[in-house]
Amino acid sequence: MRKYFRRRFWVTLFEKEDKIMFSKKGFITVCLVILVALLITGCLPNIPSPTPGAVTGVTLEPENMTLMVGGVTGMIVAIVYPSDATNQSITWYSSDPTVASVRFDGEVIPLKAGITTIAVITEDGGKTATCEVTVTP
Repeated sequence: MRKYFRRRFWVTLFEKEDKIMFSKKGFITVCLVILVALLITGCLPNIPSPTPGAVTGVTLEPENMTLMVGGVTGMIVAIVYPSDATNQSITWYSSDPTVASVRFDGEVIPLKAGITTIAVITEDGGKTATCEVTVTP
């Protein structure tokens, strides 16, 4: 076992069967030295970040809903992520508008018995989310 002093870091090396192995402390030290060197030289890969203000996702609450024909309407809330996204415009759809229709504000109107899926899509990024609506007689 030999100790080497390199640029104020102690690294312990073990020689075993023509292989040089670092101790855990030495391995971590070497990794940190390499990372710092890459940061200083600017050689780290350029990882693109999401466009500032871009929509990254959307969810609906609730994800399931049961309504009665002729009963009260339901309300679905769309949550766009991140909350500070520049363009939070969304469009609502019903897979079967004869069973239940949806208004621009997420209000669901039950029309006849059946099952339909209410979906929302973001204008920015085309992110989608769905809510299954069951309408009972």
